[in-house]
Parts: sequence; C-alpha cells; structure tokens
Amino acid sequence: MRSTLTLPVSLALAAALCSCQAELEAASEVTKLRILGVQADPPEIPPGGETAIRVLTADPNGAGRRVVGGGIVVPGQFSPSSSPDTEGLPPLYYALPFTDVNWEGVVAFPDHLAFPEYYLAPNPAFDPGDPDSEEHLQVPIAPPGEPLTMTAILVVCAGDGFDEIAAYAALEAFSMAGDAAESMGALAFEEICAEAGADEGVAAIKTFTVAVCDPATSSLSCDGEYEPNANPEIESVDLGGVPLVPLVGGVCLECDFEDGCREPFAVVGYLEGGSFQRYERKLAENLDETEVVYERTYISWFLTGGKIDEERSGNGSTIDAIQPDEPFEANWIPPFEGGDFTLWAVAHDIRGGVSWEQYDFTAGTLP
Repeated sequence: MRSTLTLPVSLALAAALCSCQAELEAASEVTKLRILGVQADPPEIPPGGETAIRVLTADPNGAGRRVVGGGIVVPGQFSPSSSPDTEGLPPLYYALPFTDVNWEGVVAFPDHLAFPEYYLAPNPAFDPGDPDSEEHLQVPIAPPGEPLTMTAILVVCAGDGFDEIAAYAALEAFSMAGDAAESMGALAFEEICAEAGADEGVAAIKTFTVAVCDPATSSLSCDGEYEPNANPEIESVDLGGVPLVPLVGGVCLECDFEDGCREPFAVVGYLEGGSFQRYERKLAENLDETEVVYERTYISWFLTGGKIDEERSGNGSTIDAIQPDEPFEANWIPPFEGGDFTLWAVAHDIRGGVSWEQYDFTAGTLP
C-alpha cells in the first residue's frame, strides 16, 4: 500500500478514461485489442475484507503476441483525507503490477487488495525526541455510515517488446503529475504502452465499494438481512438452440448449403438465481425514503465476427420477486461465408458486479 496520488488527480484520470471505456462497450464486434470486462471479486466488501481485480481482454489479431495489464487503485468519490478526523492525511493507494494474460485472456493480478478497518498513516506531529510520540496514526478507512468508493485505473499493453519496468515508471510519473494530468486528458494511458515499447494499448476504469452496514448507504438494510453485493454468474448460453460449453469448441452451426449463412441464430443466456440480489435504494421522488428491490442485470455480448442486434440484453428491477428464469436474448447474424468465432458473454448488475464466460464455435455449410 502506498500513499502518493491525490483525489483530484484520481478523479481527473477517471473522467478521462470514462469516454474510452464507453467507446469500447459501444461495439459488440471484436476485431482488435480490447478490454471486455473488469471484475472486482467481490465488488462490495466490508471494512476488514479484501478483493481481487481481474481484467478480461481480447486480442484476436495479435498472433500470440504478449499482452499484459497493470494499473493503480485510488479513492474515488470518498477520500479519507476529506474527513475532519483525517485532515491532511494521504488517501489509500494501491499498485497493480503488470501481469501477463493467462490462456483465457484474463489478467489476474497476483495479490488481493486488503481494506482493514483502520490503516496506518504518517503522523505529521511525530517528534523523534519524544518517547510518547507515535510515528503513525490509526486512521478509520471510512467514517461511520459512509462507504469508501475505490477506482481501479487500468491499462493493457500488447507487444513482444513490452518492458514492464519502463511501463510502471511511466505510470507512476503520470499518476504523480498533479495538475498536469488534467491537461493531458485523453492521452492518458495509451502513451504509457508506447513508452514501454508495446505495439498498442487500451485503458479502462473499475469502481468498487468498501461498504459500511448503514441503511442509508449499504446494499441492504442492517436488520440482519445485510448481504454485500456479489458478482452475477452466467448459468448457460445457447446459440441457435445449441448449448455452448465455456472454452470448449466443437459446436458447429449449420448454414444453408446454397444460400450460405444468411439467417440469424438466436442467442439465449440465463443467469444463476443467486445473481438477483435484494438491495435497498432511495426513491427518486423522495431521497429520504427507501425501498428494497431485486437488482437489475444485463449481459453484454461480444463476438469476433458477424453482427448482433442487441449488444446488451437486460431485465428490470422488481420489487416482488426475482426472475432467474427470464432469458437474456439477442440474434446473431453471421458473415455469409461463415467461419470460426468466439463469443463472450459478460454479465453485469447495476451495482458494479461483473462476470463472464467465453465460447468458441463454428458456423458454415456441412460437406
């Protein structure tokens, strides 16, 4: 844990990267280096807990080149330094070391991020000559009733010439640039990949919450029903009526022998029942009142070819009952000539939960 980045800089960086992420999510066809999803597991943790950051990447035309991810994690909407009890103290800061993608295209950072109920911060009044003076102070991670929102700022670089030492030096220099970071704007982190000798780079942000069990801010009321938000889980995906198996090929969808692949194939996904959690939200018309609902979820679809008519398939929030049997549906139109394809289903809930599955399949005419 380090303490160097100020909150204004972190928010400026997050704002610069938001537009980047929105552009990435706007198109379902994956034809170049992409970040398809970022997961904090769990996405909401109690003080004293920990979480792990994972990044789903795709590099369909990279021909097996090296792909790595790294970044920093800083406070977002709330900083301990903004609390009257911690005036002038630095915020939390975590480094995510550059890590190679695994065979699934996932960057799984080796260390979990721990959030103790209190953390040690330098004591500005420390007097080395005073035996009763303490070098560090115990600072609460968040005042009672206030959640701590953290932001992971991530960069993924691709290229066999990538130098992680140079990349992290550039990342640290940029993160400590102070007011200069705001003026640099959209240059952000793609330049870090170039400075480190990579062919190209992409960036994304992810927020997650260190929650406090308080009715005004937590996911559920604190009457014994409190349950931190968890990531939704994909139960199954069918394509053209054929069940797909994650990371296992062999499924061949048959196109018309004479007309080729002209007809769309139905994409149908289901989430596991536990993905539909209850939580307490404030009423839009009266922020002093709350209601308990089952959360809204959706699946984002990504493919290496063809077109899909619904890039996101979702359901609405409900007050009375969960809807685990409600399918998430879309239609995929393959290229006329067919081919080999990869489909990613990335599940979201509206409170920051994310998970995914990858499916490989073939579409074409049978001999």
